[in-house]
Amino acid sequence: MSVENVDARLVGIICKAHGIKGELIVRLLTDYPKTIYRGSSLFMDEGCTSELHVESIRYSGSGNRKTAIIKFIGTITRTQAESLKGRYLYRKPEDVPPLEKGQYWSDDLEGCMVYSSEGIALGKVIGLENLASNSNIKVKKITSDIDIKGVSGDIFFVPLISDYIKHIDTDEKKIILSRIPEFI
Repeated sequence: MSVENVDARLVGIICKAHGIKGELIVRLLTDYPKTIYRGSSLFMDEGCTSELHVESIRYSGSGNRKTAIIKFIGTITRTQAESLKGRYLYRKPEDVPPLEKGQYWSDDLEGCMVYSSEGIALGKVIGLENLASNSNIKVKKITSDIDIKGVSGDIFFVPLISDYIKHIDTDEKKIILSRIPEFI
């Protein structure tokens, strides 16, 4: 498999070493943390060439702040664990849980064009904001000529709920709003 064909999914960030036996505290960024278990393969690069195997894992945290304490095979000392601090962890696309119809990966939303229900291009998704109540897409207006009621700057947020989102097509990189949020 060549690096160009890999669509690795970011699953976490190594925060720091934990204890003296080479364990790591990992901030999990995946919506499916329980799919990482003993024996799972994770990678420290998007090309999925630097492989690590999970020896043990314990979950902690709740809400938007999910963490795990992970020990990788071969990481036997605290010093070795500390050298991994700040590294991103990925998994191969074939190891990613399948999505049901109408579901999508949050990173697939980045780069999508956002349109009004009338088909007017409003902006492009530049990020995602996860809140306790729901997630919002962060949209950068494509031009300052577009007047969106309630939007004074170049950035606005749209809640990812059915009240505001009519249709999402990640293949076409297109999001159609059913209405523009009135509180932005």
